[in-house]
Amino acid sequence: MDSVFDALLAEVIVPAAGTGSRLGGSTKKTYLRIEGEPLLVHTLRRLGTSPSCAGIWVVVASEDIGFCESEILPRCAGVPIRRIVSGGATRQESVLRALQQIPSDAEYVVVHDGARPLVPTDLVARVLNQARTSGAATTAVPAKDTLRRGSNEHVTGDPVPRENLWRIQTPQAFRRDLLLRAHEQARSEGTQATDDAALVERLGVAARLVMGDERNIKITTPDDLPLATALLRAEQADACPVAIRTGLGYDVHRLAEGRRLILGGCEVPHTHGLLGHSDADALAHAICDALLGAAGLGDIGTHFPDTDPAYHGADSMVLLARTVDLVSRRFRIVNIDSTVKAEAPKLNPHIGRIRERLADVLGIDIERVNVKAKTGERMGPVGERLAIETEAIATLELRRADDISG
Repeated sequence: MDSVFDALLAEVIVPAAGTGSRLGGSTKKTYLRIEGEPLLVHTLRRLGTSPSCAGIWVVVASEDIGFCESEILPRCAGVPIRRIVSGGATRQESVLRALQQIPSDAEYVVVHDGARPLVPTDLVARVLNQARTSGAATTAVPAKDTLRRGSNEHVTGDPVPRENLWRIQTPQAFRRDLLLRAHEQARSEGTQATDDAALVERLGVAARLVMGDERNIKITTPDDLPLATALLRAEQADACPVAIRTGLGYDVHRLAEGRRLILGGCEVPHTHGLLGHSDADALAHAICDALLGAAGLGDIGTHFPDTDPAYHGADSMVLLARTVDLVSRRFRIVNIDSTVKAEAPKLNPHIGRIRERLADVLGIDIERVNVKAKTGERMGPVGERLAIETEAIATLELRRADDISG
């Protein structure tokens, strides 16, 4: 795969060595069951479905390694677990131990609490994309309740303004070398922090904020368990049982002189080309969005942001190939139908080779790739020859579990 995609993948550290003393009881909180499965299993399964997860390093107490190998791993078939790591006395030490075992060629790491079993699958990709440009990023949600200072018995003082106050969550994403340096410095200085972003900040690197999710709760007190159960049941009730998914994609680019006109991976002779950060192949971009939408994986901007210089002038067929790879982990592509709206040039003579090129990258028969050409009837930006618009619909079929594991 082209090196432009290396940063899309990260090694994921899941600290789960805590005792969960605030929950009470004899069972550690990450092993408590929600809907019949240990809390940690829910967390690992969700992380494993993220397209940005290269592998998972689970950190547990040394005395729990045998239990995890016999009770947790068998429930996580298909989840790319690299290793069960023996944790330390603190969360900070546990994360450092995992960091020290991750190979040095891993460019990025994501840290996610094992006690957050409801992490949305797209959140890893979103926080990782921010870390690619800044070196560090954290998910967070804005404070909503009125904040006051006080003792255990009395509230004192004026309310604390909520503006610019955030409740920090995980996942958090970092350049591996940056996070390792932050941990090693903290160890040498004897300092502790409640999360990894705070350690990195001590090096002068501020973590970018990524909007988190209120459902991404951390199981801390007994009241959190019924809430997590209710949220999980609601998700299961809303889950679509059908095996066919449909996604819609759209893109538009301005026409400009001095640019090549690329549509569906093919150069079309014309006096103007499409203007954009990459090669501006609007048809390929619309198909990418349709595929990602059908698979529930966000959009093209999530995976290949136009703010990243790595994608400047990128070949959109490479982006499409990467999208196909992401989608194919759970789905088969059934059909693509698309429309290109351009007043000029005439596209009908080129549709045959565009379909061939798309079918080759999509890995399906040409009969399942349709491309239609329309004009703007001399109305609007398309009709005035200022832009080209594209639309695409993708139909996917859910793969069987045995196909995925095979």
